[in-house]
Amino acid sequence: MAHVAEWKKKAVVDLEAMIKEHPVIAVSSIAALPASQFQEIREKLRGKAVIRVAKLKLLKLAFENSGVKGIEQLEGHMEGPTAVIFSDVNPFKPFNFLKKSKSLAPARTGQTAPIDIVVPKGDTGLPPGPALGDLKSAGINARIDGGSIKVMKDSTVAKAGDTITAEQAAALGKLGLKPMEIGMTLEAALENGMVFTSEILDISEEETLANLQKGYMESR
Repeated sequence: MAHVAEWKKKAVVDLEAMIKEHPVIAVSSIAALPASQFQEIREKLRGKAVIRVAKLKLLKLAFENSGVKGIEQLEGHMEGPTAVIFSDVNPFKPFNFLKKSKSLAPARTGQTAPIDIVVPKGDTGLPPGPALGDLKSAGINARIDGGSIKVMKDSTVAKAGDTITAEQAAALGKLGLKPMEIGMTLEAALENGMVFTSEILDISEEETLANLQKGYMESR
């Protein structure tokens, strides 16, 4: 770090200290997360966890310098804008908090559909006009019926993994649908040298404890 700016050196040293101080280290994607929501999440976690944001290069350097067992495994879960969460509680708690803190948002052009986006059959409440063409352009089976625009059958606008087009985003917006989730996603957490991915953490703590108790009782 001989030719690195002083503020970067200090950032790495501070991150190293945080890593060594807390038993649970987690990484979270903050891509496309509004600054206002990030600050709200940070405030709600105050006293329970600490969030730090830094460039990936500095985060990886701090990880390597910390010498904490297994922390290098987190690097494979860091891509794009990333926040590090430092906590003293088991990783299920911050994961569940972040999951519950997500909110729904309108689809925007270029986003990836997280699930199949389906417009259900029924009355849209939209009056006859240009909106009908917008819905049809997005592949929605709609027509004017009884003085309003109605969707004649369930219509899949986009499948999970598809990139949202401008036509699809416009149509979903006119219908007032919010198929996207915005918030922080905890990608992986390290505790006692073990990495817990989001797939592992995405279960209730109560369910996990119940399964452990059941396994204990059955092993006796």
